[in-house]
Amino acid sequence: PLAVNLSLLVGIFPYILKLLPNQAEESRQVLISIWASIIGFDPSCRQELVREKSQSHFIQFLASKVSPSRYRCMAAFTLAEICNGYNDGRQTCLEMGLHSICTTAAAELSAPERSDNCGPLKLWISLCLCKLCESNLWAKYLCITEAGHTQLYPFLMDPDPKVRAAAVSALGEMFGASTLLESDAKQQSSNFRLNPSFDENDLREAELHLATHILDCCTDGAVVVRLEAVYALSKFFYQNAHSDCIKLVAKSVNKRNAERLYHKAERKSTPASPHHESSTFSKLNLQYPWHLSPSESMEITKLVEHYLDGIRPKDTSDPIIADTNNTVTSSLATDSNAEMISKLRAASKSPGALFPNTGLSDVSNSGAAVGNEEELVMPSLSVLMASAY
Repeated sequence: PLAVNLSLLVGIFPYILKLLPNQAEESRQVLISIWASIIGFDPSCRQELVREKSQSHFIQFLASKVSPSRYRCMAAFTLAEICNGYNDGRQTCLEMGLHSICTTAAAELSAPERSDNCGPLKLWISLCLCKLCESNLWAKYLCITEAGHTQLYPFLMDPDPKVRAAAVSALGEMFGASTLLESDAKQQSSNFRLNPSFDENDLREAELHLATHILDCCTDGAVVVRLEAVYALSKFFYQNAHSDCIKLVAKSVNKRNAERLYHKAERKSTPASPHHESSTFSKLNLQYPWHLSPSESMEITKLVEHYLDGIRPKDTSDPIIADTNNTVTSSLATDSNAEMISKLRAASKSPGALFPNTGLSDVSNSGAAVGNEEELVMPSLSVLMASAY
């Protein structure tokens, strides 16, 4: 930092800026390294880069497959800083096709014939996409419609937890592409055009498919990955396109928990029954109200299926169902919805199916027989965020 500060004080900044168009590979590597140090020391210098449209040189260097991964990593870092909280930087980088460059580089790094791991480059490509899509509806839309998000899926299996966390963070920033069609942003940009082959339902389906991949990361062994997965899913729950379905599940869980509290208070006021619940089951219900029995999980799953298929439930006396009937739409019946439902079904049939690596399956088997039904404590999808820890 001291050397960078002294260099800037001397006044060599304009000369370094003019040297960027140099086409010699050795000189470009040195300049990329210098600019990464400058941007890391003083991010405000990015305004000069954007004003001169010099970020194109970093984008070209990042796209070069023959350049060393170390310097490509520095270029990705510089571009991430240009996009970080700077609207003009995000817009100009998007116009230069940074999103497609990053996704192409991600596909290149995920190729089976690739021998080196290039963990730092994967990390900064993910963070670059994350900062590009942050608060930028057009970037989200272009990444989803061009299937750029699918190129990051292999990063979720990377052995480095930092790479997995960065990939989850980037994928989480892509939620909200469906809101572009409802906003005024599509009229405010003359540089981009809507994809005619993608309608609102296609965008919803793509976001649901994206959510199911992030959902699997909630069982990751690294805390930082689970944290980013929780944060990413919170953005999915916030989207208007999916909020009605999420509210339906949350209301159903709250209703079942209220019934549990009522029955518990009722049992306290009456003599103990020979078929009482085990202490383990009661204790878990008290500590983790989002754990549901198989029958409760299946009941909520059926409610969600009715909602997604646009079928009016038969029992209209339930206030939850009656409230939901006012907002039922058949447009939400998609293949990704079925994928979500299949995970709910798996949870209701097999203890700990949603959380195979967290030890919840072992806890689930401690249920006790109540009448003719074996009650097993199950985690509910609606409160997955709380369970991720």
